Amino acid sequence: MDTQFGAASLKPSSNGKSFIYNGNGELLAFCKLKFGRGNRVYKGTGNRTYKIVFLVSLLSMMLMDAALLILFLNDYVLFFFNESNVLSLILVHFVILLLFSLSHSWAKAILIVSMPVGICVGLGLYLYAHYALPQWNDQYFDSPQHEHSLVLRYRTATLGESRYFFEVYQRSSNRLLLRHIKSDDFNFVLKHDEKYTGIQNVNWIDESTIQFRVQGTTKTLSLN
Repeated sequence: MDTQFGAASLKPSSNGKSFIYNGNGELLAFCKLKFGRGNRVYKGTGNRTYKIVFLVSLLSMMLMDAALLILFLNDYVLFFFNESNVLSLILVHFVILLLFSLSHSWAKAILIVSMPVGICVGLGLYLYAHYALPQWNDQYFDSPQHEHSLVLRYRTATLGESRYFFEVYQRSSNRLLLRHIKSDDFNFVLKHDEKYTGIQNVNWIDESTIQFRVQGTTKTLSLN
């Protein structure tokens, strides 16, 4: 039997729980009847609170994505960020949305159906990022007075012969950001019988100029 409390109504169910609705039929909360102790509301499920928390979290994710986009457009990246980290960002967003979806039964049903698809897609992205895409390797070089830090990122593409791609970055003072110096990027090709000998004879001419040899070629890079 329904019980009216002003504009709200209490509707008991067969499992011992009672649901409280407002005058518009929206679920406000539910409580469990405990004889001898009276009714005790132990979990709120107000739609308004849920919507506010969801919108705040969604806005936070959008701001994070926007911040990463702004960094990329200005030739900056996080020092730990590369192609394979895109999957990590997707998984973080998925987990956040998963936590919200667990509070609604209809969302649970959607989750049960979509989870196998999400797992397959995530596994496919992981395998593609770690096996199909060439992996980046980092080398760090600090100036004598530690005013500047150079980061060389390189990867290899092999198809009969090996092509090495080098990207040049300057590490920020807070050690979290890398500025991509695209004008200094370089690459070279090795035949199948040649071996990569690495970065050799590294020499800082001054605090902002570094010189090194790679595969018999001398490179000089200036950091501002």
